[in-house]
Amino acid sequence: LAVCTNKPYDATMEMLATLDLDEHLSVVIGGDTLPGIKKPDPRHLLAALEKLDIGVDAAVMIGDNANDVNAAKGADIPVIVCRFGYTNGPAEDLDGDLVIDHFDDLPNAFAELPTG
Repeated sequence: LAVCTNKPYDATMEMLATLDLDEHLSVVIGGDTLPGIKKPDPRHLLAALEKLDIGVDAAVMIGDNANDVNAAKGADIPVIVCRFGYTNGPAEDLDGDLVIDHFDDLPNAFAELPTG
């Protein structure tokens, strides 16, 4: 499990530790981790996959904004859009593969994703 964010790495790690989520993550890529590379550049996500040693065929992006969707689509990774979070406007307008209302919806969303 990885986090790819445009927020600075140190601030992200502090927030993840405060929420006791850091121990559940194998990779965290911040906005300052890869010089000159931030979402929507797909290399941001591809770097996380490389560190996880998995291919795009085993990945799913879960995001809440256009940068997330565009990075995923640029990397040929399916993307699930959250209606909650930092979405500006309707989540459906972001053109993700699926839209969810709550993290509890993820198991069903994974099952509904189109397979290539």
